[in-house]
Amino acid sequence: MARKLRFTALASGLALAALAAACTPQKPQPTPQQVELSPEQKLAKTQGEAVRAMLAPIHAAVPEPASATVRPCPQLRGRAFNLSWGRLDQLVAGTPAETRNEGSADILPFNDDEFSTPKHYRGKGLHKADAQDLARVARAHERMPSIEYVRVARSERYVPPQLSEDDAFEPGSLSGWLMVFDREGELVCAVRAQVESSESVNVNAPDALQDEDRARQVSETTLLVDLTQHLAGALREAAKPAQRAVPTTPPVVDEP
Repeated sequence: MARKLRFTALASGLALAALAAACTPQKPQPTPQQVELSPEQKLAKTQGEAVRAMLAPIHAAVPEPASATVRPCPQLRGRAFNLSWGRLDQLVAGTPAETRNEGSADILPFNDDEFSTPKHYRGKGLHKADAQDLARVARAHERMPSIEYVRVARSERYVPPQLSEDDAFEPGSLSGWLMVFDREGELVCAVRAQVESSESVNVNAPDALQDEDRARQVSETTLLVDLTQHLAGALREAAKPAQRAVPTTPPVVDEP
């Protein structure tokens, strides 16, 4: 059954901006020029390298979705980093994030704020990094000693919503895995979830000067954000340990 788009004048947040960038073909970049980094930028480069080294064993241990098996999660006693697979792959290997054009969608809403942008961890663009970018790298590095687990959300199968006439769309679906590893890369648990599009989705109202193709891209990206937000929440829910039944003592009944 078709579902409705609702056009609003409100921005749809960082997740939309990040996915829009991921889904837009990138223009060739000019050859970078050597720029002397400030002391703060040099420190961020060192900190980023340390974070990447810590994440390398986890990156190497993440299986393909087809070979993953469900392993219920226990109650974890310790702090964790939260990353999507696409973001982890960018951080460690420099591989571009998975996009919907490849039949899957990176679950960007699952990422901790420290990993909202990956390039500075690899020492790229540091000469243009602002104070907020450097602070994110510093926070990740500061958290590192207390981290005992890394939780990785990886999409499995993406069926895109289909836009139709009259601001309607046929719902899409997205499935994926949440895998938890210890710092050595040993798998602790793995859970799976699948979600569908919302009954209605708010979309930024198209600008008067915006062409039809761009307006359609905004709608498609917003629908993808909707799915990835739902899947991030569903995976967190699936990873909660099952509540064990507490045995009860039958009431004592006095003999008449």
